[in-house]
Amino acid sequence: FAAGRLKVDRWRVHPRSHHVSVGALFMRDARFRLDRPGGAAHSNLTDWIAALGSGDTTASGPPWVIQCRTFDIQRFHFSYDDHGEGQIPYGVDFDHVDVHHADVRGRDLVVIDDSVRAQLDHVAFKERSGLVLDHMDGNAQVSGRGIIVDGLQMVTPNSAVRGDLAFRTMDWSDYDRFTDAVDFDLALDTSKVCSRDIAFFAPPLEGLDVTMEVRGDYHGTVADLKGRNVDIGYGRETRFTGSIEMNGLPVIANTFIILDIDRLTTVRSDIASLPIAPFTSGEHMQVPAELEALGPIVFRGNFTGFINSFTAFGRASSDLGILRADISFDRDTISRVFELEGELATDGFDPGPLLRDPTLGPIACDLRLHAKGNDLASMRADLDGKVPMLTVNDHVVSGIRLNGRLE
Repeated sequence: FAAGRLKVDRWRVHPRSHHVSVGALFMRDARFRLDRPGGAAHSNLTDWIAALGSGDTTASGPPWVIQCRTFDIQRFHFSYDDHGEGQIPYGVDFDHVDVHHADVRGRDLVVIDDSVRAQLDHVAFKERSGLVLDHMDGNAQVSGRGIIVDGLQMVTPNSAVRGDLAFRTMDWSDYDRFTDAVDFDLALDTSKVCSRDIAFFAPPLEGLDVTMEVRGDYHGTVADLKGRNVDIGYGRETRFTGSIEMNGLPVIANTFIILDIDRLTTVRSDIASLPIAPFTSGEHMQVPAELEALGPIVFRGNFTGFINSFTAFGRASSDLGILRADISFDRDTISRVFELEGELATDGFDPGPLLRDPTLGPIACDLRLHAKGNDLASMRADLDGKVPMLTVNDHVVSGIRLNGRLE
């Protein structure tokens, strides 16, 4: 440990009660290098403290408590290296941390063993992984059992987050498996969240560049996420309100999703802009071009399944009309052939622009269908049901009963 300048005001040490009190701490240009040699049981700090000890193995009394009324630390450089562990190629590596240009200001600091509690007024730093924190404040508690920040306000070059955050762990090593080992509770006020910041802690998200406006209550792990009172905005016109359960992240293609949708508004261009894994490939969702004719889509209902295999029921409205559906969808990820099966009803929907067929006009129907194809224009559909109204070349035909195949 070294410091360019260190000033401690009104400090007192009470050896019998194992208590240290400090009125104010000012530190500038300090360096703290924590190191664990390969094969060693402890860090250099632990070994150094042991070397200073008396060798008396009898009970040493209660743990030391350090309290500090105010603290102001600028241009701090901290590193930790465990030479027995290899470095990961991307993201924050908790076995090889290097935080530099760190500024920390706050008050009411309490340190007991490895537990730290303080009211943070300003925290900013850069980390070797590329993670940058421009500002953070809140009432923080940090230990091997978790990180809790009440009244969190956090700003990075990509995100701006407000709310209450709690990470819960068994020990520090859980952060090496952040996506499935770190439980969290997150209550967000309206915040801007960028996936590039999340990817520093979930390396499989490397390359994902999606910014969302997010509000709601979230808990679980990244791999098993649950959200309630969720409000998410994305892209040009996409907004979701409702509840979410997702199991399998960060690999979205293998993620099982349950959505209870109070309201979902979207457009084809927003869906087509969603990246697909592996995100470093730069590929995006494949969405039939015909869906552009729908314009803004508003859906209320439920979605259960995977991106390429799901069941959805509810009510969807668009520029072409309103559809009520209870549909199962499955797309072969290799051939790209999809199958669509279920019930479809409408009091007036215009399929002409969707199928690129100007001879068709508004239709009213109550059908069961089983459709298959590469796209909507070339699909083959087996139909059974009633068509009270069908418009062909501007002529309305009524009273149709369907049982057969449409190609």
